[in-house]
Amino acid sequence: MQRVKSSLANYKVPKQVIVVDDLPRNTMGKVLKNEMLASLPAASSRTYATRGN
Repeated sequence: MQRVKSSLANYKVPKQVIVVDDLPRNTMGKVLKNEMLASLPAASSRTYATRGN
């Protein structure tokens, strides 16, 4: 994370990074964003907007 902080502007540095083994995908291979966000810890306390929905 230190390398990221030194090479990016403060507003571009992520607040947290969550590493997962795999992402939920549909039959076409696209990432199912709503399922991914729902599986994150404390996802219910965050609000996300997705394009096209």
